[in-house]
Amino acid sequence: MFSQEERGRAVELYFSTDMTTQQVAEHLGYPTRQCLERWLHEDPRYADAIAKPIIPFSKRVRAVRLCLAGLQQKQAAAQLGISPAVVHHWMVSYREKGLVAVQPRRRTTMTEKDKPRIRPVSD
Repeated sequence: MFSQEERGRAVELYFSTDMTTQQVAEHLGYPTRQCLERWLHEDPRYADAIAKPIIPFSKRVRAVRLCLAGLQQKQAAAQLGISPAVVHHWMVSYREKGLVAVQPRRRTTMTEKDKPRIRPVSD
């Protein structure tokens, strides 16, 4: 277990330099890259720094079809230039709910002005 001071030092080093998470871990000798990434996800600065690209529905469908045709998930991911973990997630979702489950979700949050008004129902 790492102290708050150690955690803070690793997170600050990441934000104050151009080092990758792996380089920070190697420089300090702790933590693992995965552990540092967990700490970074807890920091509000990290959410603004990393934006995940939305993978188009057509590419998602292609990945699913390649896997259904017998290609391994890892091979399908390499062929399409995406993460094998993402392809695995899509395949699990596809098997549970079909193609509708692999559609990209809307990311933007509605403002108070855009939210639908819910009217109370009178008894």
